[in-house]
Amino acid sequence: MYSSEILTAVESGGVDLGLFVANESTSHIADSHVEVIDVLDDPIDLLVPEEHRFAAQGQIPLEDAAQEEWISGHPHQDAYIELLAATRAIGYAPRVAHYVQELTATTALVAAGLGIAAVPRLAMTAPHPRVVQLPLTGSQDL
Repeated sequence: MYSSEILTAVESGGVDLGLFVANESTSHIADSHVEVIDVLDDPIDLLVPEEHRFAAQGQIPLEDAAQEEWISGHPHQDAYIELLAATRAIGYAPRVAHYVQELTATTALVAAGLGIAAVPRLAMTAPHPRVVQLPLTGSQDL
C-alpha cells in the first residue's frame, strides 16, 4: 500500500494506525482528525556509479544533479514523489531515464552507469560494490 492509500484508510477509519511518508500530498493532515507523530527522519543519499564525477566528493547538493539522468520508483511511488517535490522546490524536474520497483534493480542500473538515484539511507543495507553512496546536502535536502 502506498502512503496516500494508507492515509486515506486511516482518515476513513478503515485502519486505526498507519505508517506513511509525509510529502506535499499529505499537507492537508493538519485539517483532519488524524494525529500524526514523527517516527523517524531518514536522510536521502545519492547513488552514483564509481566512475561518476560525483563519486570522489564527500557530499552533493541536489542542485548539482540537475543535468543528470535519474533512476527512480514509478510515478505513483513515494520515492518518485519525494524526488519530484525536492527537485521542483529548487527549480528543476528530474529527467528519469528508468523507473524501477526494487532497490536491487536501482543499484544494478546505477552500477551499470545508466543514471543516478536517491535512496533512503536506511534502505542501503547491502551496498553494491560499484556504487558510491553520498549524502545529499543543501537547503532542499530530500
